[in-house]
Amino acid sequence: MRRTVLVAVAVTERVSYVEEPYMSDKLRVYITVDTETSMGGAWRNPEYAPLPLERPVFGKYGSRFYGISLIMDILESYDLRATFFTEVFCAYIVGHVEVEKVFKEIRTRGHDPQLTCTRPIAFIATS
Repeated sequence: MRRTVLVAVAVTERVSYVEEPYMSDKLRVYITVDTETSMGGAWRNPEYAPLPLERPVFGKYGSRFYGISLIMDILESYDLRATFFTEVFCAYIVGHVEVEKVFKEIRTRGHDPQLTCTRPIAFIATS
């Protein structure tokens, strides 16, 4: 069976339609989560610092966690898994060990950690 699928290409801002064969008629849903910190101006000014990953990524507030840990808890309660797109260039400012903790948390819980890059120009300009 062939279906027409809407494919939006963000780079060119054009929308095109393609024919794509499906293996079955089952609906496939992909859950994705963007996982990143605020750099807090640290790319432009080395005196500034990004937020520690503990707050914006893990969502630590007091002794509780409302970030990716909670998201994974909820997904797992329904026997679901997600892909977590994780911005990695912040490792050059916050440290590679901190970003590694994020990937380990995602992977050890059976989810799919993937790379994303939101600020390559800023990284290249400061390298």
